Amino acid sequence: MSIAIIFIFVVSIFLSVLKEKNRKLRRLISENDYLHKIIDSANEGIYVTDVRRKFIIWNEASQRISGYSKEDVMGRYCFDNILDHTDENGKNLCHDHCLLVKSMNDRKSYGPEVLYLKHRNGCKIPVEIMTGPIFDMEGNVIGGVETFRDITERLEKERLTVEKKQLEVVIALAGAAAHELRQPLQAIIALLSLMRNDLSDNSEIKGYLDDIEKSCYRINNIIKKMGTITDYKIKDYAGNIKILDIDKSSDILP
Repeated sequence: MSIAIIFIFVVSIFLSVLKEKNRKLRRLISENDYLHKIIDSANEGIYVTDVRRKFIIWNEASQRISGYSKEDVMGRYCFDNILDHTDENGKNLCHDHCLLVKSMNDRKSYGPEVLYLKHRNGCKIPVEIMTGPIFDMEGNVIGGVETFRDITERLEKERLTVEKKQLEVVIALAGAAAHELRQPLQAIIALLSLMRNDLSDNSEIKGYLDDIEKSCYRINNIIKKMGTITDYKIKDYAGNIKILDIDKSSDILP
């Protein structure tokens, strides 16, 4: 009887310990699921890699922004050029200039920095990224995390703001120039008329005056267009210079 009692006691202790471990395991799984739900609810793309840069977490926003699903990336490595990060000049950053690698090596966070990622459909998307290392309980780097957001709309708004300011400057400058040029030009045209009347039969000089007058009226037409600029259009000029296209920027048809 004593052996049976001891056996039952040991088994009960074993079952109690096993039950406690199962409880802790279920709690850990529950907490892990909760963490994944939080990550998936974020508006920013979030992915985590191990120290070898293999993807181990890929949230829903990452899929929405990049077009790549979890099945496309999980178990693969970020240097496989899945996202193919590049700078604004098209230089690839995934091998020699990976910000995530820099974070893990330097044990510090970096960003925000604007890069471009390759969408699954092949187009390039501007994104603002931040990277950081992940540590274990002993302080060892065991991976890295990167967050990124699509800033296409923000960059477009910034571009429109810059264009609006450029247009305001162009309109103000063109209006001032047109006002200042109009009066002396009218004076030149009037003087040409007086000179023509004072000439006798010197048809050669009159021909020169006619050419000058035609050029003056051409200048006057340009001045009129400068005073009615409502848009900011540029065109190529000699020496790879961009200049204002007055004809396309004005309300007056050429």
